[in-house]
Amino acid sequence: MVTCRPDISYACIKMSQYSKDPAEEHYKAVREIFNYLAQTLDEGIYFWRSKPNVHLPIGPIPRIQRDDHPNAEENIEDEVEQIRGDVDSDWAGDNKHRRSITGYTLTMAGAAIYYKSKFQDCISLSSTEAEFQAACEAAKSILYVRSILQEIGLEQEDATTLYIDNNGALLMADAKQPTKRTRHMDIKHFKIQEWVEMDLITMRRIHTSDNRSDVFTKALTPKLFYRHMDRVMGRVIPKYAQNALAEERKE
Repeated sequence: MVTCRPDISYACIKMSQYSKDPAEEHYKAVREIFNYLAQTLDEGIYFWRSKPNVHLPIGPIPRIQRDDHPNAEENIEDEVEQIRGDVDSDWAGDNKHRRSITGYTLTMAGAAIYYKSKFQDCISLSSTEAEFQAACEAAKSILYVRSILQEIGLEQEDATTLYIDNNGALLMADAKQPTKRTRHMDIKHFKIQEWVEMDLITMRRIHTSDNRSDVFTKALTPKLFYRHMDRVMGRVIPKYAQNALAEERKE
């Protein structure tokens, strides 16, 4: 899960709750995870170059699931050297403890380079609070990745775009200070407001059905699961790579 299989992230953190005292149904669920992995041994994360490297072996083009969703994010084009972030939260989605689940992914070169699925530390009082906490966690990871890229000579000159599907959290991130309804929240989460003001991060609204990080927060239908995972794992070829492949075939 940590190295190259983000598609089992949610299932793994869900099953980890019962590792201390598992029941038969938990054993069956873990067995299903292993069955899924056994049937997808060749799956992994695909990264796409802007120009083909002739020194690398030619591999198969990844297969993607058919997606006829009318609002598919075709208008959002990935860039080979720019980070893109997606964040989501499932408010009180677990009836055992009612803690929300944070899920986010950072993509670059057409696929995920950083992703996480975890339970939040405290119980949120609203979906906006859960989304805002998740956005702060994603923002910290963005700054971490930006610092690494700067060290290797891939400095991010523009602000990193973080897509979120909650208007309340988006407005809070753009605000200058906490409001009366948010004073109960831990002050550390409001650091994201400073990062937005410094143009390190830009937050934008995205439709829920197009939010890739949704797959890290809850169990989805197969169609929606594969729609997001095809993009998280790089099975959808970015436009810049499609152009490079087309030029190579002409030559």
